[in-house]
Amino acid sequence: MYRHSISAACALLLVSLILPSDLAHADSDELSGPSVTRIVTLDSAPAAQQAAPQDRAAARRMVSDTQRTLVDAAHDAGMTLSVRRQYRNVVNGLLVEVPAGQTGRLAELPGVAEVTEPVTYEMPERPTPVPKDVLAKAVDQVGHDARSGDAAPSGREIVTATDLTGVPQAHRRGYTGKGVTVGIIDSGIAYDHPALGGGGFPNAKVVGGYDFADEDADPYDDKFGPAAGHGTHVAGIVAGEDTHIEGVAPDATLRSYRVFGTKNAPTDAIVLAALDRAAADGVDVVNMSLGSTGNRSSSVLSLSVNHLVDSGVPTVVANGNGYAGPFNAAAPAVADGAIAVGSTYSSRYPFLAFTLDDGATAPVPYLDSGRAPAAPVTGTHPVAVMESSCAPLPAGSLDGKIALFAPYTGTDVFNCRVMDLARTAEAAGAVAAVHYDPSGTDPDAMPFSPCCDTIGIPVVGIRARDAERTKAAPAGTELTWGAYAGAPLTADAAGLMDAVRQRYLQLQLSSRHAIDTFVTGDVQVVGPENTEEPTVLSRGLQVRAVIDQSFLGEPSAADNVDESLARGMRIRTVDGVPLKLIVCDGEVAMLPLRGSGSEVDPSLVLRGGLANVAQALFDAVWERARPYGEPHHGIDALDTRILRLLLAGLTDHAVAAQVDLSARTVQRRIQGLMSQAGATTRIQLGWYARHHGWA
Repeated sequence: MYRHSISAACALLLVSLILPSDLAHADSDELSGPSVTRIVTLDSAPAAQQAAPQDRAAARRMVSDTQRTLVDAAHDAGMTLSVRRQYRNVVNGLLVEVPAGQTGRLAELPGVAEVTEPVTYEMPERPTPVPKDVLAKAVDQVGHDARSGDAAPSGREIVTATDLTGVPQAHRRGYTGKGVTVGIIDSGIAYDHPALGGGGFPNAKVVGGYDFADEDADPYDDKFGPAAGHGTHVAGIVAGEDTHIEGVAPDATLRSYRVFGTKNAPTDAIVLAALDRAAADGVDVVNMSLGSTGNRSSSVLSLSVNHLVDSGVPTVVANGNGYAGPFNAAAPAVADGAIAVGSTYSSRYPFLAFTLDDGATAPVPYLDSGRAPAAPVTGTHPVAVMESSCAPLPAGSLDGKIALFAPYTGTDVFNCRVMDLARTAEAAGAVAAVHYDPSGTDPDAMPFSPCCDTIGIPVVGIRARDAERTKAAPAGTELTWGAYAGAPLTADAAGLMDAVRQRYLQLQLSSRHAIDTFVTGDVQVVGPENTEEPTVLSRGLQVRAVIDQSFLGEPSAADNVDESLARGMRIRTVDGVPLKLIVCDGEVAMLPLRGSGSEVDPSLVLRGGLANVAQALFDAVWERARPYGEPHHGIDALDTRILRLLLAGLTDHAVAAQVDLSARTVQRRIQGLMSQAGATTRIQLGWYARHHGWA
């Protein structure tokens, strides 16, 4: 509920001022073309927040008078102008809509200090959920391990606020945020979370707010927003309070101002509205995890932050999302009065690891398979080198041991893969399995996640050089879980991986109608599993992908592609995708600045005419690409999948690997299809399949 009323005169500002087309001084060329929005700031009266608290009501009235004068002047000048938003507290300004041809005339109106185009701000990355059992275990473990006595933080406290921050010490001195209200400008707050009040809105913890992204009174942090969960994540850090966590200020109350949603783009016009409302609501502190590196300390949003800070409201702003650095901070973190907050990246990529008691001190990094229980955080067991064979081992021969093996390379490779080998080890009593791939050219490369099915013991992959070290260790060498290791990153990669990944996901989630993308065979930054794809497709967007046929040869690639088809994506394949590319709504595109093979690609975002060129490139490649997964009739799902992969250019052996069959079985099924189609060659089979909707 609004804390202040809008007078009848101010309400008139929210009504579109449509002027007659036959005014003598209205240039018809100015009225042609699309309408655009601009933020107009005025210097004819200071923002209300710049006045003393007891004088702010009068200051707001003065601001409204100057804005009315501007609108009247625009009317007298024959301009077609509509007022979309009104800012009175943190800045004297309006968001207006005018024909593109009249934007140059805005600066000539009385009292105008600046006219700017709304800037879209970078969204924070969605947080990674922590399973409840993991959180409870962390609380319990930290609580038992903490120092004894009054100086010890509680388990639930140290989960979110460690001694490094000094927060537990502040709590012990009685500073808990009581009587303070924090305004969080973000993706909203899931106020039904037990740590954030629970129940409906408002409640005892989240006492107010507004959804500026979707224009309603409910600022709930739902799963559909492009930064879903982030505002709740921030709120928990700030003031969360339940049996599992304790935030920095557990006794503080919150107001939620949602600016990342599904209806309105997160522009500074939206963020200004949230700041303006926060000032009117009388919050004591403001937090914003957003920014734009294209704007400096003189931007309208930065100036608004300064006005808010000068009035006694500290404003905390993220230094930047992804790779910002101390000399490339984003606005409004660069505002003179803002408290800019950032984090540092390690120059090494972190891995979970184990140690060996072979006399060397370096830990061995590993990757979990994702198809088995996670590796434990503690425990020591002897390592046993296992033959790469799926022949049963004597019962109990690996009791209490960790089996180390390479992939099977015999003639029946498709019936004895990594997970089959791990099951053989499990049947012999092994408590875990470690696999590696000696066939690669890079001994420092981690092996691919294995396919298929699940297993009851942990399965992890290690580098070939670490496997050679383990095999060379003395008999009885033991492995201990619970270490960490790091692989070197280039200076760029330390920050750019997250930045590129985040920008890619943001483009998808901000799309309104269509997404077109090229998928190459060297997926690096975003990864083969696009976590936002289900959300995008569930919104009814048209999504098209042209896939390099080499990608289909990657482990589990065909499974991923079939899942995308089932969700409604249209897919075609081609021999050699020209580059990585995503085009959203035909208006925005992203492509790498470096060629293929670079460790991490810093990427370029294109708009306007350059985005149109990217769209034209995609359309041209789409037209010559081979359809993959069109509706089929007359054959079963497995044969359809085999045909798709063959038509995409995969060999019989590569197809067999994707469909979990032997090469001979695949060939027999192809022969059956040829007989059914009356074809004597595979070329005839391909022609028949295309013209009869088989693949």
